[in-house]
Amino acid sequence: MNVQKLIPLLIAALLVYFGFQVHWLLGLVVIAALIGYASWSNRANLLASKAQEAGARGDTKTAVNLLEQAVRMNRKQPAIMASYAYMLLKDGQIDKADETIRTVRQMPGADKLELNVTITEALIRWKQGHLSDAIAMLEELHGKMQNTMLYGSLGYMYLEQGDLDKALAYNLEAYDYNDSDDVILDNLLATRILRGEWEEARELADALMDRNAKFPEAFYHAALVKEHFGFLESALEHCEWALERRFTAVSTEKRETIEAKRDELAARLARVEESGESGEGDGQHDDAHADDGQTGGSRPE
Repeated sequence: MNVQKLIPLLIAALLVYFGFQVHWLLGLVVIAALIGYASWSNRANLLASKAQEAGARGDTKTAVNLLEQAVRMNRKQPAIMASYAYMLLKDGQIDKADETIRTVRQMPGADKLELNVTITEALIRWKQGHLSDAIAMLEELHGKMQNTMLYGSLGYMYLEQGDLDKALAYNLEAYDYNDSDDVILDNLLATRILRGEWEEARELADALMDRNAKFPEAFYHAALVKEHFGFLESALEHCEWALERRFTAVSTEKRETIEAKRDELAARLARVEESGESGEGDGQHDDAHADDGQTGGSRPE
């Protein structure tokens, strides 16, 4: 039992006790004051909770603003500061995110957040163009512990590095660890696409679409699979779905890339319709392979 955590409760109980000893009205005033103080001191946590909800909705700007307020209110909570750093990263404020995560490293209790802090720091290094450093950090962390977010982040880094054998081995390991995580599924899907293993990719794309993933990369990669097998209308539809999702600074496919693929598919379909042929399952995939550098891994979040 942590005795330090019991001390404030003991003090509060004594204040209430002596307040009632003096007068019952004073006792009630003490209780009201303690409740007010507890609410005031917990404001940072309440804001952080609201920020988490905003982040889950994909509203990164609101999450950043709420966490910024929370940090101003309480600069002694490394968990809130670490969340702030990650949201800054997603919002594209890379330098500020780097500064913030360095501050977290110096805070008491930061060692308990080693997993999240190291992953965020590695993602910052990746966005700064230091991919090898990011991979080294995550590999060292993987030697100490395993976690779904870590598998998703490092699995994508190996794809970014271009070593498809290592990417396949690691992403298969990740899939064995958690085959129900959308990011891990998408990393493995992207690996299969880049390796030209289309039958395996089709199974993964179907599984990912059944889960209705929330990030754009999943739908884009599924579109590439549809395109390869000649289902041009479905591929176009998946691109449209991808573009309806929110993009962030850690999205691994650019909106422009998916828009270009959508426009290409639309033009091909128009030509097919003019010729009176079918745009679904017609085997028109001679130029639809995704080995042209227009695919990557899933969002590492």
